[in-house]
Amino acid sequence: MAREGNTAVYLLSQKLADSTLTKYMQKDTIALMWTAIVQEFMQKSMLVCSNMHSKFMAMHYASGANLHTALDCVCVKYETLLNANIKILDNNYHTLIINFLPSHLTFFITQISANTKAIAIIQHANAATASTAPLPPINPKLLEMSAEAMMLLALEEYNCKADSKPMKPKDARVAVSTISSKKLGSKTRGGKGGKGGKGPHNPIGVCWNYRGKGHKQDECLSLNSDEKSKD
Repeated sequence: MAREGNTAVYLLSQKLADSTLTKYMQKDTIALMWTAIVQEFMQKSMLVCSNMHSKFMAMHYASGANLHTALDCVCVKYETLLNANIKILDNNYHTLIINFLPSHLTFFITQISANTKAIAIIQHANAATASTAPLPPINPKLLEMSAEAMMLLALEEYNCKADSKPMKPKDARVAVSTISSKKLGSKTRGGKGGKGGKGPHNPIGVCWNYRGKGHKQDECLSLNSDEKSKD
């Protein structure tokens, strides 16, 4: 028996840190020693699980980030916790998504959820009125929108907002400049509407030499000094 105990202690010493093993070496039997070690590590495991759960519930959306990527991170974290046997209640997951989304999307989802509940209650009341037999009450869980449905609706609204964003001032200036250049070229191409007469005019900011953009002819690097002096 003593020999078996010594073997067990040796095996434990190969797997545990010396600081952990030293704390339980004074136990009378190897069984008591093992029980104390298991209890310690179970408490540590519970503490780790609690911290992971708290960090998950504290996740929030960073302003300006891509919502698709941000919600993907939430889903990956959720699956990681489930794989670690850390249970996330549906109500907690629902609350996390509500708190995670930007404020305008939170309001959007809340309004849809409230409307859905109202419609379900009205339909149940109408069915109860039309039915001769009493109907069972509505299951409250059926009135709650799932976290997955909330994320899908939020992403649809997010995509719609992104598609309808107004043009930035810089992009607007580029567009106006392009349109003005095209109009100028179309007017002068036929010899009408331009000052000084006939013949094609190069669009603004385009080199006469090889129609490169961003410089004038006398600044063109493709011409040598003799060609520049002749011109």
